[in-house]
Amino acid sequence: MVKHGVHQVTAALGGHCANRYGTSFTAAALKWLELTDQAAVLAVARDGFIYWLIQAAAPVPSVLTYIPEHLYPNHHWTG
Repeated sequence: MVKHGVHQVTAALGGHCANRYGTSFTAAALKWLELTDQAAVLAVARDGFIYWLIQAAAPVPSVLTYIPEHLYPNHHWTG
């Protein structure tokens, strides 16, 4: 969890924002990543594999961006 202003950024808060603005959780999370000055990463995983991830514009420590190759099946990363 990341503390941002007076709220901790949690999945529940993301769900609340999605409901409030009539959008999906993913869209709300992507918008937060676009606007935040915090180091953050959103990863979408299923069945133990990461399918995609995106990070905020703020610098993210390299330990958070390292993903072992065996964890993602479609590793056509650009960057």
